[in-house]
Amino acid sequence: MVVRVRVRLINESTGRSSEIIVLVNGGAKSEVPVIAVTPSIARDIGLDLDDMDLIEVELASGVTHNYISRNTVLAQLLDDVGQGAISGAGVHSF
Repeated sequence: MVVRVRVRLINESTGRSSEIIVLVNGGAKSEVPVIAVTPSIARDIGLDLDDMDLIEVELASGVTHNYISRNTVLAQLLDDVGQGAISGAGVHSF
């Protein structure tokens, strides 16, 4: 079953944030929590694409490349009216 939730990503070093919908049970595995975002969302929260590492990502349809930030952001789970329900730090974005 596909589960999507609304989260607010907060870059605590810049104070900038963005609300996005994320897929939480896509089956991807990583050593640290990761939230995939578009380059425009990364820029919206103050992440610099020039400071990111290019990584290879295996998909069912083949291999692609994405950027990963070593900076962490706060991910705040939101309820249906946009109020924060749960917060967790240490999420890497790419």
